[in-house]
Amino acid sequence: MIRDAVVSRGNLRSCKTNIPQILVGIGALSLGALVYLFERSPESYGFGVIVRDYLGFIRPHRMLFGALANNLPSFTHVFAFSLMTAGLLGTRRKGNLLICLLWFLIDTVFEIGQGLKLISLAIIPEWFKVHTLPMANLQEYFRYGTFDIRDIVAGLLGALAAFMVAEFISGPFLRERLSHRF
Repeated sequence: MIRDAVVSRGNLRSCKTNIPQILVGIGALSLGALVYLFERSPESYGFGVIVRDYLGFIRPHRMLFGALANNLPSFTHVFAFSLMTAGLLGTRRKGNLLICLLWFLIDTVFEIGQGLKLISLAIIPEWFKVHTLPMANLQEYFRYGTFDIRDIVAGLLGALAAFMVAEFISGPFLRERLSHRF
């Protein structure tokens, strides 16, 4: 088992990594990836051009998720990253809440950044554009993205859902049943 130390009121305590929480987060992230693969143009997301060039068969269609495709990624990003972070750190109720709020705030900042394109593009450091693949995509994210208040609502719902799932998975009912499996 992987163990991690978390600071709790100034004292270090040992926590267990919550594997089921991490797996639910990975599953949700996979669902979000399907939206990008099947419903969005490859030029609209970071790894899309790579997918198009190497797999070539993926063409965007609005059939798999329909209207949900517009805001589902905001929900799944917050939901998945919250669960995976909380699962890796093995946090309890307060930690879960803080992590969910943090990911919601990150998502909200990026969404607001899409509405303030000129400011967002101006503050991306020049070396991000050239040296690191994930950071190089920030420029395209802000240039071509559009602000949508429904994405903020979806992120909030993702945070709330992640908190509830984290509480359920790390609660006594499942903890007792799953402790001998992982």
